[in-house]
Amino acid sequence: MIDNVKELDSDGWFFDGANNGISVKYKFPENTSTASMLMETKIPVNAIRVLALVNEMDLNYLWVPFCKRTYVNKVLNRACKVCTSEMYFPIIPDRECVFVGEGYDRLNVNGTITLLSRSVD
Repeated sequence: MIDNVKELDSDGWFFDGANNGISVKYKFPENTSTASMLMETKIPVNAIRVLALVNEMDLNYLWVPFCKRTYVNKVLNRACKVCTSEMYFPIIPDRECVFVGEGYDRLNVNGTITLLSRSVD
């Protein structure tokens, strides 16, 4: 967890733009062939309701744009799951990704809740 939070707080993020209040940044970590994307937004809603939505990964297709289907492969602990998501995008062929998602309660540290998702090789 500490390494993941350090990565989020590190330098080197390139601002890609903002749309509908969502800021998008990206970077290419050294010595890897991957790209990282950081999306940030303020959500003026009850945090418990949002976290309940995120926790129910099997229902993501109901509210995540371009999501065709999602399912949970394995629950690692109460704040970490391995999931599969099938996405469809205009023009680009359908994509399937397997990822691990984690949630961090940082409310006492800096007033945020961090949701981190990384693809699984």
